[in-house]
Amino acid sequence: MQTIEEPKSALARSKTRSELPNSVRWQIIGAHKMGASSRRISQEFGISKSTILATIQRYKETGTAAPKKRIGRPKKSACSVPEASVDPALVEKAINVEGVGSNK
Repeated sequence: MQTIEEPKSALARSKTRSELPNSVRWQIIGAHKMGASSRRISQEFGISKSTILATIQRYKETGTAAPKKRIGRPKKSACSVPEASVDPALVEKAINVEGVGSNK
C-alpha cells in the first residue's frame, strides 16, 4: 500500500498562481541571509527557483521584499463624481434647506 506524501508547504498545494504572503517572502530573505542556496530554498518552500531569485533580487535592490506596485486602471469609487458636474447653486440650496445647517 502506497502512502501519499504531503506537500512541503501550503503553497505547494495550489496549482494556481497567487501572490506570496509577506511572511513567506521574509522567510526566503532570512534563509538567503543564512547562506542557503536559491535551489535549497526553492525545494524547502515548494516555490519555483525563479520566484526565489526575483524575491532576493528585489530585496537587494529596494531593501524590502514587497512586490512592485502594479499599474492599471484605478478601481471605481462609489462616490466619484466629477467636480465639473456639481452645480454650486444646488450645493448652496442643499445647505440652506430648513433644518440643515441652522441652529434652531
